Amino acid sequence: YATNSTAYYTLATKDGQKADITLSDGTVVTLNGGSVLKYPKSFSSDNRKVSLEGEAFFNVTKDKSRPFIIQSPQFNTTVLGTSFNVRAYSDDVQSVTVATGKVYVQSDKATAFILPDQQVVISENGMMDLKDVVASSMYNWKDNVIELDNTSISDLAKIVRRQYGVDFVNVNNSLNDCKFSGKFNNATIAEVLESLKYMNGIEYHFVDSSKVELLGSCHK
Repeated sequence: YATNSTAYYTLATKDGQKADITLSDGTVVTLNGGSVLKYPKSFSSDNRKVSLEGEAFFNVTKDKSRPFIIQSPQFNTTVLGTSFNVRAYSDDVQSVTVATGKVYVQSDKATAFILPDQQVVISENGMMDLKDVVASSMYNWKDNVIELDNTSISDLAKIVRRQYGVDFVNVNNSLNDCKFSGKFNNATIAEVLESLKYMNGIEYHFVDSSKVELLGSCHK
């Protein structure tokens, strides 16, 4: 679409897909599954503005005269030149995690400056919680790494859907209290499920290539 004679493009990924794009200023964006990035063919003379729904890792080209602004439904992220991860899925915890440089985040209720190995979590009411993290573990999805750390079944389902395009169906209620941990590097969905079966005792059944039933109960 076009605004003020500027052509805008939309890059959308399905669950189980990722996409890399280089914007007109040289900024490189890696888009996670189930995400939408809207960006102009060329940026204006005073700012570089895009919009994101979902998750993406940005490596922003430095330009002190033109801030890079990411508009998400609940917050905006502003930088001059840095690398960081933005998570803005409508059905998940929203956050910004910084790898390099300094990032400014603003919602209707709060603002925050974030430094490397820090993360701000934005609540539904716009309030923010700043904490120290190992940043690389928050965006290693872009390198096909899954890192589970006491992860609930509902969060595991979101990770699997975005990474593999596979939905959990008919999940046994006895699994709701299970917590999952482990690190998987370039693993197939079958390898992940086999590991969770070995570690947690769950059973699984492929209904088809995009649906998996989780059965049994986990080890306590």
